[in-house]
Amino acid sequence: NMTKTTNSVTPDLMLAIDLGGSQTKAIASVFNKNEFPTLLCMEPEIADVSVASVESYEKTKSGETDPENTCWVGIGEEYYAVGFLARKKYGGNSLLKQLKEENAVQKICGVLWVVSQKLKLMNKFTVSLAVLLPPSEYQDRERLESKLKQALKRFNTPTGEIRIKLVDLNVVPEGVGIYL
Repeated sequence: NMTKTTNSVTPDLMLAIDLGGSQTKAIASVFNKNEFPTLLCMEPEIADVSVASVESYEKTKSGETDPENTCWVGIGEEYYAVGFLARKKYGGNSLLKQLKEENAVQKICGVLWVVSQKLKLMNKFTVSLAVLLPPSEYQDRERLESKLKQALKRFNTPTGEIRIKLVDLNVVPEGVGIYL
């Protein structure tokens, strides 16, 4: 139930995301648009990269236009390649041995940028978000919300700065979330 928000703001985008170890999977829908939801699967890898590295990549990328294959985000002073780009160019780690919550913010920011490109959203919008976490990490949901709200205020992407307001966050354990 993502249409009911905590502060009665109707979100521009509704997004459900599973930060899986084999694939990052998401379902996105623009609120009050009579279109089918957009489905997205991305590689699970993330790689720490430098600003210089992403600037160099942007100058030399050859013809690749699918956002899910060219995704990177800059959160504060830290930059990350996400998904296919992390795997292909930077030897990214699928992070199976780490807690999903530790890298959730980078993946969510990456997915939000990809979705914003696919759905032709502006660089400033609101989102209602549902996130599946392993049951063992469910207790970390408040820390995730705090880190996510801070990161979404302003982060860099291949198309420039994005500002997103999180109007609702629903974190549920994986098994229960899929059932619901």
